[in-house]
Amino acid sequence: MVLVSPSASDFSVSVFHFPDSSQARCLDFWHLWGHPFDPCLVDDWGGHCIDSRFENKSMNPEICKKSHTISSLLEEATGVLSRSCIPNSRQNAELLLQSVLGKTRMDLYLEWDKEISAKEYEVYRAFLSRRSQHEPIQYLLGETEFMSLPFRVNPCVMIPRPETEILVEKVIAYLQDQGPVRILDIGTGSGVIAIGLCKYLPQVTVDALDIREEILALAKENAERNGVADRIHFILGDIRSELFYKDLQVKYDVLVSNPPYVSKKEWDNLDREVRDYEPFSAICDGGDGLSFYRIFAEKAKLLLAPHGVMFFEIGFGQKEEVVSIFQEKGFHEIVWYPDLAGIPRVMQIKMEGGKVV
Repeated sequence: MVLVSPSASDFSVSVFHFPDSSQARCLDFWHLWGHPFDPCLVDDWGGHCIDSRFENKSMNPEICKKSHTISSLLEEATGVLSRSCIPNSRQNAELLLQSVLGKTRMDLYLEWDKEISAKEYEVYRAFLSRRSQHEPIQYLLGETEFMSLPFRVNPCVMIPRPETEILVEKVIAYLQDQGPVRILDIGTGSGVIAIGLCKYLPQVTVDALDIREEILALAKENAERNGVADRIHFILGDIRSELFYKDLQVKYDVLVSNPPYVSKKEWDNLDREVRDYEPFSAICDGGDGLSFYRIFAEKAKLLLAPHGVMFFEIGFGQKEEVVSIFQEKGFHEIVWYPDLAGIPRVMQIKMEGGKVV
C-alpha cells in the first residue's frame, strides 16, 4: 500500500509505505498518532523517517506538541489493539503503558487525566506498533510470572505456560516429604522449572541443562533474582549428543523436562504469536513431536538412580504414544495427570515395577 500526502505542499513528494496485508491496522495507527496524512513518514513502523526534513526523527515534532493524557491514550490504544485481533486488548494497553511510565495499574487510574511527555508517548507508540503485529507482550515487557515468581524472558527462550506449573506442582507434591534430592532439568530455558522447584523445595539441588550459553545466562539471572542460584548448577550440553553421557558423573533422583513436543505439522498451524516470535527449537522437535521422549526412554538408565523417577510435560493427544514408547523400554509404572481442561498433560514414570495408572 502506498499513500501520497496531499498536505505536503512545501515538501518533496512524501510517500507512505505499508504492507498491503496491514492496511487497516496501519491506518488505525496513523490516526492514533496524528493526522491521517502526516508529512513525517515512518517506514513499516520501524521508526525511520523518510522525509529529509525530519531525518533521524521517529515522529513529527508537531505531533509531539499535542497533549496526550493517560485516559485518551488507553482508550485509543485499546481500540487499535482490538482491531488488530489482540486478545485482552485493554489489559495489554494498560500493561504496556505501566511499563513505559514505571507505574502500577492503580497509578494509571489515580492519574487518569495526567499528560505524558513526548518521549514517553514515542516509546509507548513503538510498543503498541510491535504488539499490533502480535509480538508477545511478555517479550515487550521483558518479563513474566510463573508459580507467583518473577522471570525475565526474551526471544531466545519460550514463554512459560500455565500447563508447566502443573508439572512443577506434581514434582513438588512427590518430593514434599523426602530428604535431599538431586534433580536434572533438561531444556531449562528461562529456568522456571528448576527455580520453581528450588524455591518451594529447600532440600533439592538442580542441574539445569540447555544447549546455548545465552539461554543459560538468562536462567542464571532468573535464579539470582529469585534467590536460589546457590542450589542450581547450569550446564551447557545436549542430551542428543553422546558426548553428554561420556562426561556424566552422577545419577539423579529425578529427571524433569518440558521438551519440544510440537510436531512440525502442528508448528505450521500454530498461532502467529508463537510461530513468528518464539524459538522453534524450544517448542518443535522438527519431526513428529515425540523424539525427546524416545531419547528419555533410551537414556533413562544412564541418567537416573535405581529408585529414580521422571516427570514430563506432554502435548495434546500424545498420552498413548508416550506410554507406548516407555513400555517398549521396560517402564510400566506410569501415572498421568490432566491439566485444567482435563487433557493428559504430565507423565510420571518410575524406574521400577508398577503399572500404567
